[in-house]
Amino acid sequence: MSEEKSPFKFSDAKAEFTSLIDSIILKNLEDQKYDKEKTPETLKKMVEEIINTIKAKDIKFKFICQGSIFKKGYPSLYVSSRRLLDPETDGSLTVKYENDEVFCFISLYGIEPNFIEIIKKEDKKE
Repeated sequence: MSEEKSPFKFSDAKAEFTSLIDSIILKNLEDQKYDKEKTPETLKKMVEEIINTIKAKDIKFKFICQGSIFKKGYPSLYVSSRRLLDPETDGSLTVKYENDEVFCFISLYGIEPNFIEIIKKEDKKE
């Protein structure tokens, strides 16, 4: 496998991805009340729509989309994550939404595929 990097850079599309996620969140959650029965399916639908829309752009990148929806009024929530990314090509973003009933966080991670192969090769050398 070639170690040549993709010409795509996550940072170049960050505004477009943020706008996409914002529009999908609004379409699904604007003025919606929290419903513990429907929320899991709504979130799954949102994340799938984000990934499928990006996939249709045929970008040679690996994308991970993670979402959470919480009912307002519960005690504090702490979330943390770590990632090993190539700052020249890879990236991530998180979009937050809230209405009177819910908080929603959607994170998108973009990883240049060859970066994963390079890490695997480095691990084998050690």
